[in-house]
Amino acid sequence: MMRRIITLVLLCQSYQGVVGSSNDDLARKLGLETLDSEVAQKSRKSSNSSAVSDRFSSERGIAIITEPFTAVTLAAPVIGQVEERVVEEGVRVKKGQVVLILENRSESIETDRLKIVSDDKAGLEASRLREEILKNLYESSKMLYDKNGSVSFEELQKSELDYQISVADRKHLEVQEQQEALEHELALSIREKRFIKSPIAGIITRVYLKEGEGCEVNQPLVKIVDATKGLVIASVDEVVGREMEVGQRVTLRLKAGSGQVAKEGTIFFVSPVVDAASSLMEVKVEFDNRDGEIRLGVAGTLEVN
Repeated sequence: MMRRIITLVLLCQSYQGVVGSSNDDLARKLGLETLDSEVAQKSRKSSNSSAVSDRFSSERGIAIITEPFTAVTLAAPVIGQVEERVVEEGVRVKKGQVVLILENRSESIETDRLKIVSDDKAGLEASRLREEILKNLYESSKMLYDKNGSVSFEELQKSELDYQISVADRKHLEVQEQQEALEHELALSIREKRFIKSPIAGIITRVYLKEGEGCEVNQPLVKIVDATKGLVIASVDEVVGREMEVGQRVTLRLKAGSGQVAKEGTIFFVSPVVDAASSLMEVKVEFDNRDGEIRLGVAGTLEVN
């Protein structure tokens, strides 16, 4: 019995010695990894990865994507049907050039009708002539009435009344002529909406509808891009962004085929605020691309000079 008690005491001391060891020592004795050890290793890997990423960003500059400085998508201002695709994709157009025509027969007829009405000046000319004649008759009657009374007062009043009525008629016709001119201009404006014009000089990159297809209001019709000037919108850390200013020159290294092309850009906007979620601020850069060397939409890097 005494031997069993001594053996139990020795086993307890041995167990306390193992427990008293560190978790790592115990893990090594048992040939296992502890949870803390795994977390530490992952943390070290993450730290190393972040350091590599920071070095990569510092060496390569700020990652960017290029885009056209000006790109517009023309939408249908009215319900209609495509009558003619004046230009096709890939064609360069000038500012104000018609690129697509919607069916406009009824609008054209109404415009022509109102033009005929507006151009008709016969009624107004006749009214002016009548006014001139009645004016002369009134003045003659007044002169005779004042001179020798050969014209009665009633005749003088009637002559004056006829003259004043002719003046009112002439003014009424002049107002009517102005209204007819405005109605003609309104009809022209309505008809003009059927002729879709380019607001910029650029290249047609897409025509959405074919001839004969119908369109709804605000439905996209034509996309036009001005690729002569490029735009870069970069999101930079506040520490970097606060050193940038409008008018500052930067270097853009952009993909061109299998290589890279360096372009000089100019900052034209620096955001006065920082995005609360990302702690980044927006910077906009423009660059010249009249040589067409860069296919806008490619990636690259921005380096502050």
